[in-house]
Amino acid sequence: MKALHKAALLLATHLSSCHHVMAAALDCPSELTQVTSLNNGALTLYTEVVVSPTSDSESILCVRLESDSESWVGFGISPTGLMFGANSILGLPEYGSVMKFNSTLDVTKQGPFAPMEDDHQTLMNTKVTQEDGKTVVSFSKYLKEEGENEILAEGENTFLWAVGSSNAPGYHAARGEFTLDFTATAPAPPDCPSELTQVT
Repeated sequence: MKALHKAALLLATHLSSCHHVMAAALDCPSELTQVTSLNNGALTLYTEVVVSPTSDSESILCVRLESDSESWVGFGISPTGLMFGANSILGLPEYGSVMKFNSTLDVTKQGPFAPMEDDHQTLMNTKVTQEDGKTVVSFSKYLKEEGENEILAEGENTFLWAVGSSNAPGYHAARGEFTLDFTATAPAPPDCPSELTQVT
């Protein structure tokens, strides 16, 4: 009986520990360690992948973009490297918002971007600020979401960047593509055993 009680306590402690890890897995670290210089040094990207120990769909990408200009700033996920078909995230200082958009070729009606539906506006930790001529955009995003381009925790990803000519949404003043591989920086998920070893 005592052995059974001891096993139950061990299991409860173990599950509590794993639950704590899972809850913390979706938090962005205070420092994003992967740094990428873009736009000839006028745009700096800081990233970190946080891997969920339970499900690929719960893993997240943490992003901070620092631009040397006061304008909207964009980040896109595009396996082809093209703007059309990309899933874009725009930091819009004019509205104080960071939102998901789909890139479109129909620039005559709504510009190069169309907002995603409300059920796809799932970004977390969003923030856009401007100070001393600079724009900073922060957000975190699930790596895998239905109907959207997937971000790989391991392997090469093709991304897009863009900056506007002003705070008002519109055609970009500069843009480009780049690749990132998070394999080396994504921490391995903690090992939470699925079975409790025999206690005697």
